[in-house]
Amino acid sequence: MSLKNKASNKESIKESNKESIKESIKESNKESNKECDEEYDEECDEECDEECDEGGDITKNKKKYKTKLCFNDYCLQIEENKINILNLNEKIQTYFLKIKEYEKQKYEIEKNNYVIIQKLETIYTKNNSKKKSNYKGNINGGFNKSTLVPQVLINFLNLENDIELSRPKVGSLLTNKLKELGLKNGQYINLNLDIIKVLNLDESYLNPIKQTHFQTFLATFYK
Repeated sequence: MSLKNKASNKESIKESNKESIKESIKESNKESNKECDEEYDEECDEECDEECDEGGDITKNKKKYKTKLCFNDYCLQIEENKINILNLNEKIQTYFLKIKEYEKQKYEIEKNNYVIIQKLETIYTKNNSKKKSNYKGNINGGFNKSTLVPQVLINFLNLENDIELSRPKVGSLLTNKLKELGLKNGQYINLNLDIIKVLNLDESYLNPIKQTHFQTFLATFYK
């Protein structure tokens, strides 16, 4: 026998084996379904007989128990449940994709708000800086306001009576006068007894007066 014939014989044997296996599976399924139906019918008849003995309706009882399912029916239900699960998984996936899209939209809106806030802060800062630069204040008010110079300082500085000057101006004149008299040395003012008497001050002012305390010293004449 040639090799080709041997190969063809092997293929035909395989095909015949496959067909026989398929047929046997079909027959076994038929037998299992038949056995399942017979078992359910027997159970149904037994339960119907029991209920009939108790006075039940035979027709209703048979209809009730004939609804029992066999093995293949349960398998079909399992397959249907699997399909339903797949459908639900697809819906869940779609739902999460929508959530991601909504999150993206939310991020864009928040980003836009942040840019707007930055622009508002810039505009607010510019407007405030313009207002501050345009405000000059009352240059003749408060500390710079002209007031009557104390008489003791008028006499010491040789000023006109009832003259009005701002306190910084009086301080400047007094500093220059003390320099002329040699009573100011660097950052310190050293008064002697004669000047203390002229200025109506007590002997505590014989101690050196630091330049940083000059405004306090000047304020004593305005009390």
